[in-house]
Amino acid sequence: MALEGGAGIGNGISKRPQQYSVAVETADHRADGETEEEDEGKPWIARKWISSLAVCLVALPFLVIMVSRRDRPLPLASGWTSAATATARTTYDRRESNQEGLLGGLLVPGFDEQSCISRYQSTSHQKKLARSPSTHLVKRLREQEALQRRCGPGTEAYRRAAERLVPRRNGTGRTTHAEDDDACKYLVLVPYRGLGNRILAMASAFLYAMLTDRVLLVHRGTSLPDLFCEPFQATSWLLPPDFPLRDLENLTGEVPESYRNLVREYGRAASMSELPYVFVDLDHACTYHDKLFYCDDHREFLHRAPWLVMRTDGYFVPALFLNPAYQEELDKLFPRKDSVFYLLARFLFHPTNKVWGLITRFYDSYLKNSDERLGIQVRVFDGDTPFKHVLDQILACTSQERLLPEVVPRDPGPPVSTAGGARSKAGYVGHGLGGLTPWIMFKPENLTTPDPPCRRAASMEPCLHGPPFYDCRARRGADTGKIVPHVRHCEDMSWGLKLVDPEN
Repeated sequence: MALEGGAGIGNGISKRPQQYSVAVETADHRADGETEEEDEGKPWIARKWISSLAVCLVALPFLVIMVSRRDRPLPLASGWTSAATATARTTYDRRESNQEGLLGGLLVPGFDEQSCISRYQSTSHQKKLARSPSTHLVKRLREQEALQRRCGPGTEAYRRAAERLVPRRNGTGRTTHAEDDDACKYLVLVPYRGLGNRILAMASAFLYAMLTDRVLLVHRGTSLPDLFCEPFQATSWLLPPDFPLRDLENLTGEVPESYRNLVREYGRAASMSELPYVFVDLDHACTYHDKLFYCDDHREFLHRAPWLVMRTDGYFVPALFLNPAYQEELDKLFPRKDSVFYLLARFLFHPTNKVWGLITRFYDSYLKNSDERLGIQVRVFDGDTPFKHVLDQILACTSQERLLPEVVPRDPGPPVSTAGGARSKAGYVGHGLGGLTPWIMFKPENLTTPDPPCRRAASMEPCLHGPPFYDCRARRGADTGKIVPHVRHCEDMSWGLKLVDPEN
């Protein structure tokens, strides 16, 4: 189970405040190389992590959701089954084990396991998949893998496409670009802010790349190669260091190549094929014209652009489900609409060996023998100090919802035996990455603990905090939380959007 405070993982507020998080947010800041000083005068809940071990572990919360496997079949009893039955059962068990190890087809065999131990080893520590992938999703993942290998860095197709980004002069003195003589098109993602935000951005961009048949290349920043293994065989999803476009982190929606400027003057769409690239600004505070990107059906406008450069800090998947052009494909990919981030994250994000070693050592030391794990993410929006009302809210929520064991009285009397079903509780989780539906703590107003202090979320999907307010089909403004049954407003932010399963 997971319990969160404030506005979830943290994308989509107009001015990002100082925040403290016992779980994910702390990792966000550490992963970007930021440091903080210890303040012993603050309450325990605001004290900073001081060891690099904790930093790496907190940066990857979804990998600490390791529960002991209790669903293995009972061993065969001698004399109760025939040799043929035992052999058949063993073959079935091996097939089932192999399928579980590959996460129902999300992963493929053939990787050098020693180069990324977590890719396959982590499945033996985690509980079964909370959601199983559809056969269509598995098929499309294999197709995307093939596309990444055919058109990715180091291929002739990539070299020719990259040349298009370098202007050159022809005999008439006009600036032209190398002809795009192949079918490879690219999405360059520039994720930013903390690690949690970047994970959400990468998952969102990957889904968009699948929907539009583009190769995804991710700006590596300062830490990405050190944190995650490559998700694709025989290629890389990292943007090559010699990529022709420079200073991508500082691109804004005001550049001439921005989608914002192109849609302001729709007549310029006809000349889009002459542009070296189109820049899409999906910052949480982007403009109305930027958000029209969510309605672009890719056949009318953006299909002419061989290169898209996207900068975002959040989870924009719910907005893709509002576009009629993608509805049929998304329905086949995700029959259960509350499983998108969970399944994509299981495919994409595998810690490197160094990080995995830190995680497993921490798990073996502190979490291995616990039956349940409760994660509490605390976010404070009104200043640098977690006020008493925030602590009161945490205690009220965990008490009212019975998330923690009862408080032991001052004079507990004789010790109570733990036999007979008592269960221990420990650590933290990232609810979306772990496939768990969290409890959301409401944002306090006027330094007062809300009543009720928390409620169960409608799904384990993250929230889009900077959504569009435009109906793509009707071509007019609308309440986008009421257009389709599986896209609703978030519990912690009334204007945000999240995916839910309308059957529940």
